[in-house]
Amino acid sequence: MVEATQRLPEPRVRPDLDDMSEKSTARIHDPRSRPGRGASLEIVPPKVIFLDIDGVMNNLGTRSEPEGPGMSACLDPDNVAVLNQIVRATGAVVVLSSSWRLTLPLAELRASFAAAGCEAQVVGITPNVDGPRRGREIRAWLDAQPEPPTRYVAIDDQFDMPELPGRLVKTCRVHGLTTRELPQVLAQLAD
Repeated sequence: MVEATQRLPEPRVRPDLDDMSEKSTARIHDPRSRPGRGASLEIVPPKVIFLDIDGVMNNLGTRSEPEGPGMSACLDPDNVAVLNQIVRATGAVVVLSSSWRLTLPLAELRASFAAAGCEAQVVGITPNVDGPRRGREIRAWLDAQPEPPTRYVAIDDQFDMPELPGRLVKTCRVHGLTTRELPQVLAQLAD
């Protein structure tokens, strides 16, 4: 968090991206943003995990139907435990790139991750730019940040991401995120 006495830099206005709705952006808004212009100050931690859900945070053995509201039952405890290891080791935050972001509000996604025992701070979602090309959506999110993260990784089970060479860690949908992917993820987020 930024202390009240610390002077924050002036926000950079991106007209092409600032008109996006909250549902399609992954920004942390400064309450001092100028109303009506869509300007915002984005405060991005230095390490970010762009996270898919199906095939990453769950697997073929995970329940497919939630028991209640939200989607916390769709998050497999074993996959959540591996993400927790990554977050503890690196201090990274999560930006959701999953298609779940298009059907559930960010607040509900955050609550579902918390209810499933996830320790990661879910700071946002990628914009809906080009559904079949998640790499473009992640690139759009990165380009919208005045100070992009110093380290980032995309974890997904389906998509190739030529827009992010060397940044994709691909999981197997049969198992989701496991300790097999840990070395590669940790290497991408290492100082």
